[in-house]
Amino acid sequence: MRLVLELVIVFIGVYGAFLAESVRESREQEQIARNIYLALAEEIDDHVSFGQEILDEYVEAQTVWEESFERRERPPPWAIPWKYVGPPLAAWPATMASGGVGLMNQDLFYRLAKYYRNVDMLLVPVDGPDPFAESEILPYADGDLARFYDGPELRPRFRQYLDRRRIVLEGAQSTIDEGKVLLDELKARGAGDWRDPSGPAS
Repeated sequence: MRLVLELVIVFIGVYGAFLAESVRESREQEQIARNIYLALAEEIDDHVSFGQEILDEYVEAQTVWEESFERRERPPPWAIPWKYVGPPLAAWPATMASGGVGLMNQDLFYRLAKYYRNVDMLLVPVDGPDPFAESEILPYADGDLARFYDGPELRPRFRQYLDRRRIVLEGAQSTIDEGKVLLDELKARGAGDWRDPSGPAS
């Protein structure tokens, strides 16, 4: 009986130590996950706030140009010189490189991956370097409009350029809208349940 009691005591001690270590690791993972969510939230907050301001500036320039074109005023194609450094993008690659993805809700991970792909494809180009505008439009904006127009019609290469810009601006707005949804969820996860603020861990 003594031997059995000693074995039980040893078992309880080992099991207790295992539970304590498991709780410590779980809390550590929880804190790391919270930090990841909040870092991503801070980055995306810049996208949806400052990014929206920049996008609005471009959309306004596009709208002013289209209204002028509708009045047959033959304005030079609209273009704004590149002047910003672009949206911050450090938190996402850092999350990927550190292995933090393994601590994230998987549905949220896939949505973030899609979001950041769209940031690269649509949000960055809003005010990124634009070789066509810088070489073919901006230097000649105050010159002979025959460069841009064939009679009353915009020459095809400039029309195609403006059509591409419209697609970029529309896609950037959709990306920012998705960023707002993700931002709310990241803040909730950073402050609440680190896996799923609305239900069981997934």
